[in-house]
Amino acid sequence: MTKSVLEVDSVQKHYNEKIIISDVYLKCQTGDIIGILGRNGSGKSTLLKIIFGIEAADFKFVRVNGVVKSKTSDLLNEISYLPQENFIPNSFSVKKTIALSITKDKIQDFCADEMIQSILAKK
Repeated sequence: MTKSVLEVDSVQKHYNEKIIISDVYLKCQTGDIIGILGRNGSGKSTLLKIIFGIEAADFKFVRVNGVVKSKTSDLLNEISYLPQENFIPNSFSVKKTIALSITKDKIQDFCADEMIQSILAKK
């Protein structure tokens, strides 16, 4: 698997007169697990939305493999974003939700896991 490098630099965002995000720099590559810590309302989700391109920033540089990505359409092909809001209907079972997320040829193996089997019918 080819590793990609994401660099986010000089992110700035304010609402009204309040600075929410100032001079953020982040660099990670495929396979990295990164934690963003902060109090409620400190701008963590806003930062992720800015990186993905669904929230405007006052200033930002986003680079993928050293290439600046200035258009949201460019970012959509390179970066995925999973919002914290629940987007799966409450009526869906775990099994149906898995079917939405995994290719058909892998569902049977995934559902064979003992822990998963015990919750497949649950909502």
